[in-house]
Amino acid sequence: MSELAEAHERGQAEAVTVQWRLLLENLRQEAHQLNLARQTLALAEIASAEPGLRQLYPFTSHWSLHFTTCTGFPYSWDVPFVDPLSDGRYRVCGPSRGTVIGEVDTAGHAIALVKDGLPADCGPAVAGTADELRNQQLG
Repeated sequence: MSELAEAHERGQAEAVTVQWRLLLENLRQEAHQLNLARQTLALAEIASAEPGLRQLYPFTSHWSLHFTTCTGFPYSWDVPFVDPLSDGRYRVCGPSRGTVIGEVDTAGHAIALVKDGLPADCGPAVAGTADELRNQQLG
């Protein structure tokens, strides 16, 4: 069983903690070769130091840094995310992909925009998938 799977067995808080560590380790390895990976690593390092984001489950997709309020896939799309741009800047979007919050020059400014865009009731990530959470809210 993988380390992340074992962490999920111990609960959502442990899964979030292990996911943050694994994400940072993987980005550090890839940052030696790719500029976008370096940008994503900068985002992840700053975000991991922010308590409001550190409690969310992080993941990357095409070098974008995402945060979700659940620990299982499919993930939720209720938190802004950041796309590193090829010119070294950052685009903050969300929570839906088509909504651009802004483009900024630094990773720190991008993470500040994500924090400003957090939903009011955004708490720690919970176990389960976005589908399961939606069904619980409806039922």
